[in-house]
Amino acid sequence: MIIIVACAVAGVVTVILVGAGQAPSPVSLRAQTADYHVRLDLDGASLGRRIATVHVAGADGRPVAPADIDVRATMSTMGMTGELLRARQIAPGRYEANGELFSMLGDWTVTVRISKPGPNPTQEALFAVTAVP
Repeated sequence: MIIIVACAVAGVVTVILVGAGQAPSPVSLRAQTADYHVRLDLDGASLGRRIATVHVAGADGRPVAPADIDVRATMSTMGMTGELLRARQIAPGRYEANGELFSMLGDWTVTVRISKPGPNPTQEALFAVTAVP
């Protein structure tokens, strides 16, 4: 009996250690606002610091620049809000934010807020993301 329990514990520890050494899988999601096509690329949907790359194009498909881009994750079921990440422009229509989006595993909504002068000065694109180990 002790040998069976020891083998089971060793198997669980191996799975945890092997899984912990793997890099998270990248995630790419798309959304539409009134004026923009938005793509959110995450280097992974997991805990820890993440890199969020936001691509913003107008209805004509041309990159939108400059704009103020903020990224924030919320987990409404737990009443949690992640830190507000301000993205910096790295190319026309392409912005990058770095920081901790997900503080626990589960279902989150990532909001990309686009602020730019014009008739609809602020628009939000919403993305459903599940944070996994």
